[in-house]
Amino acid sequence: MAGKFGLFKAEGLEGTFPVGKADVQLAAVVSGEMEYIAAGGTVLRGAASGLPVKALMFTVDKPIFHLMTRPELKHIQDLKGKAITVTATDAIGARAMAKASGLNPDQDLVYVASGNTANALAALQGGAVAAALLSIPFNFKAEELGYRSLGTVADYLHAVLAGLGTSDARIKSNPAQVKRVIRATLRGMDFARDSANQEKIIPFIMEDFQLDRKIADASLREIVKSYPKDGMTTDDAVRADIDIVREQAKIKAPIPINHVLDYSLLKEVLAEMKK
Repeated sequence: MAGKFGLFKAEGLEGTFPVGKADVQLAAVVSGEMEYIAAGGTVLRGAASGLPVKALMFTVDKPIFHLMTRPELKHIQDLKGKAITVTATDAIGARAMAKASGLNPDQDLVYVASGNTANALAALQGGAVAAALLSIPFNFKAEELGYRSLGTVADYLHAVLAGLGTSDARIKSNPAQVKRVIRATLRGMDFARDSANQEKIIPFIMEDFQLDRKIADASLREIVKSYPKDGMTTDDAVRADIDIVREQAKIKAPIPINHVLDYSLLKEVLAEMKK
């Protein structure tokens, strides 16, 4: 949206916004094939595992994935022994929801990798799985098709979903460019928050995601509610992603937050914007 409405051009930037798997994009950022990545949780976990990347700011600090199921399934416990389709961050959320509901997340659910949320909805519609973790707007589409929501990951797990990240090398070699990207992103969030812009934004969402107006409007309202103040989140949310990596890699030593997160350029931009 910030690209569509000229907020990157206002910073002297010609941005392109390719869609792809977060882990592939992160590898491209490390290699220098891509400059930035918008998957904040992936950046944190990559940095915690030793990759030379940092999160710079956050745009959504709640994992707003909805657990959508066939209508006859009314409780999370009803998923025992059944298949659920997941991507990356939502797989962590699925385990948290299952554990909180008394299930063994590693034994009682069958996880099916979907690659992306559109594929997850297709798998649910096709009957290949009993449930799917769907981000907006796909959860609203599922509701219109008659599927049931059993809750959101955000009710069970406080972790980062989206945010801006780049390589350590870029932070060091071109901090001026990094600041311009941060500024354009912050202005994009402000643009979305402003009710005066709704009649511009909603048609853009409708066209970009092929949605009707009702779903586009609901999606925008939910996203805006999930924006963190000034692009920053709590230390607990960052530690949640760090702890995931420590548990998976069996790392006993603590990983400092400054190994995965660098707010220094964000703070400079915020100070400049307030002048």
